[in-house]
Amino acid sequence: MLERPALAEAVALASPRRLDRALDLGTGTAGLLERLAQAAEPPEFAVGVDSSQQMLAHAARLPHRWQLLCADACDLPFEDDSFDLVTIAYLLHLTPSANRRALLSEAARVLTRRGRLVVVTPARPRSLLGRALFAPIAWRAERSSGLLAGFRPLDPRADLEAAGFVVRAVRYVDRGYRSWCMLAQPRAG
Repeated sequence: MLERPALAEAVALASPRRLDRALDLGTGTAGLLERLAQAAEPPEFAVGVDSSQQMLAHAARLPHRWQLLCADACDLPFEDDSFDLVTIAYLLHLTPSANRRALLSEAARVLTRRGRLVVVTPARPRSLLGRALFAPIAWRAERSSGLLAGFRPLDPRADLEAAGFVVRAVRYVDRGYRSWCMLAQPRAG
């Protein structure tokens, strides 16, 4: 519920088109795919990937030709250049830093040369009061692997650039769950 404003911003940044082939990594219950299906021009084909069959079992109902797949986001069962759009919402901050590059490199592998990657991660509040109130939660979240890990803030720009992406747009969403939404594309060359 609190993630809805950021997911709406992610879909706006993605600028989906009917002929896009879309992939959502860490889809969970398919919240982002559900938003993507409501876009003015939703993709005809999309796949949501998650490593948890239990999460996929609770996924939102998806349009015809859209699929859910239980798989490892760091070892995708797709050919190179298979997707025009890859989305990763609220997964990178839960991924150990040593594995983030592998995950993003795998996203780059399946993305077309002119494809778009949209990532969403939790962000720290910008106001002094917000930062002061959030500081104890962030401190615990950064040391947690449990429920509090979901509140771990992460600015993914450095990870994106290290994995060969160029960040094209950055949005800070301060409604609901404060988040970074970023649009990136593979670096030419």
